[in-house]
Amino acid sequence: MATLESHTCDVCAKLDGQHFAMKDRRVGIDYPLIHARCRCTTVPWIADLPDVGERWMRDPGTGKGKLIENVTYADWWREYGTANKIWNNGDITKMLSSKPVARIS
Repeated sequence: MATLESHTCDVCAKLDGQHFAMKDRRVGIDYPLIHARCRCTTVPWIADLPDVGERWMRDPGTGKGKLIENVTYADWWREYGTANKIWNNGDITKMLSSKPVARIS
């Protein structure tokens, strides 16, 4: 689960919303700590339980945190990403279209 704010790196943003089997976890690849000063985390996912309903985000315009409906980092970036941020030229699809990380089914 990536932190929904402009400082989140593209590695963590790409992993956000994906499901991984704990038995196959790889620290630094698909399990925290992904990198130094990483603020992202993992949350349990069980098929028969409801998804997380809300997530915390930092509004890039105001700098204030708030709860919003659960969205992926990519969806958050499309709505709240700042036009002046130099990150993949402001295009999250470049980052997301690179080689995918293996998922469990």
